[in-house]
Amino acid sequence: MQYERRNNNNGLYFSFVWYDTRTKKRIRLTRAEIKKRFGHDITTEDEAIECLKLLHAQYETEKIKIERRLSWEKEYYNFNKLLDQYEKAQKKSAPNSWMNSVFYMKHYVLPFFLTQKKLNNIELWEDGFDDFREWLEKKAKLIPQIRK
Repeated sequence: MQYERRNNNNGLYFSFVWYDTRTKKRIRLTRAEIKKRFGHDITTEDEAIECLKLLHAQYETEKIKIERRLSWEKEYYNFNKLLDQYEKAQKKSAPNSWMNSVFYMKHYVLPFFLTQKKLNNIELWEDGFDDFREWLEKKAKLIPQIRK
């Protein structure tokens, strides 16, 4: 993350830019975002340095929160073995049509109950069936299946 000096018709101000590794692009905070976050335009280099420190601290805090959540999910939401067992059972019970069931389980059922409802107890999933159906109809995004 860095700050850049910018000029426009209203005078000098500082802008903040960082590189997003996911999209492989530079992202600049707009002037409106800076005003909303800090209450005014950043016009001096000392202010820019202080704001950069604040932004960096916020970024690091969010990064730590995400890392904690992911480690917790790996520890408690590890349903890979369940998915493997389900796939084996589906292959036995429906040897010619098992792929769709496994695909739906992997991309719709598990994400809903583990991330949306945050239920890691399978016995409670039946209580959320109506919510799951509503989520499928309204909010679920279609995930295209890639053929091999």
